[in-house]
Amino acid sequence: NPVWATMYGVEPEEYRSIQLAKYTPGENGMTNWHFDQDSQLTTTVVLSPDESYQGGGMQVFPGIDLGRAEQGWASMFFGATTLHRSNPVTEGERALLVYWTDVESRDE
Repeated sequence: NPVWATMYGVEPEEYRSIQLAKYTPGENGMTNWHFDQDSQLTTTVVLSPDESYQGGGMQVFPGIDLGRAEQGWASMFFGATTLHRSNPVTEGERALLVYWTDVESRDE
């Protein structure tokens, strides 16, 4: 919570969902472009060791590739308003902890 407050001036108010997402080569290797409809703030934490998979990472629209985060690193973004997708995993398994939250602005 302190990171969201420091970076964006908001604090997570309600945790909507927490998920363990696993990506493997093939149909489950990536996600299509989407918004996280039930999440004002989305956080993903890479759980897989860097050497355990190839590919992966994330893009935000219009096709800006953010690359791969290292194991233990988090990506935080406004999921409901940021069009995004994951890059395909080509080898191994990529595991992420993903959680979605609503917020209360500190300026209110």
